[in-house]
Amino acid sequence: MPPPRIRNTFDDSRSEASSTREKQPGYGSAGSTKRRNGPSLGGSMLKDVTNAPQFPNGQVGTQDATAHINWSTIDASVLHAYRHAHRLDCPPAFMSPYNQRMLTRPGIGQLSPTMARHRDRRRVGKDQLALAVRKDFNAASISEVEVITNFLYTVHNQDKNFRMRFEPTQSR
Repeated sequence: MPPPRIRNTFDDSRSEASSTREKQPGYGSAGSTKRRNGPSLGGSMLKDVTNAPQFPNGQVGTQDATAHINWSTIDASVLHAYRHAHRLDCPPAFMSPYNQRMLTRPGIGQLSPTMARHRDRRRVGKDQLALAVRKDFNAASISEVEVITNFLYTVHNQDKNFRMRFEPTQSR
C-alpha cells in the first residue's frame, strides 16, 4: 500500500513581518533592475549635444540640395511637365503673366472657357504651381539604390532602340 499523501496546507503560523518583504532604500530588489523611463534627477548627461536633422530615408546631414532651388524662377513648362509626370492634383498654371492678367480681370476674361471651369480646375498662378511642385518634391522619399540603378540602366541602354527582329521573308 502506498504511503498516505501529505497535503500542502496553508501554514498561518508565521508572522506577517517575516513573510512579506518591505522595500527599503539602499537594498537591492527585483524592482531596482527595471529600466526607468522618467527624467533623472541630475538631468541629461548630453546637454551640449545637438542633433543633426534626419531625412526620411535614414540619412543624417543638412539639406543643401533642395535649399538652393528657387522654384519660382523655373520655367512654367518644366513645372507643367513635373505636374503631369507625377500626376499632381493641382490645376495648371497660366503660360504667361499677361494671360493671367487678362483672364482674371472682370469682364470677358471671367467668361472665357479657361476661367468658367469648375473652381478646382481653373488655372492658377505660376507661384501656386511652383509651391505645389516644391511640396511634392520635398515630400518624395528617394532611395539612393533605386536612383543609381535607374541611372546605370539608362546610361547602358541610352543609344539602343527597341527593335523587333523578324526573319527575312523568302520569295518563291
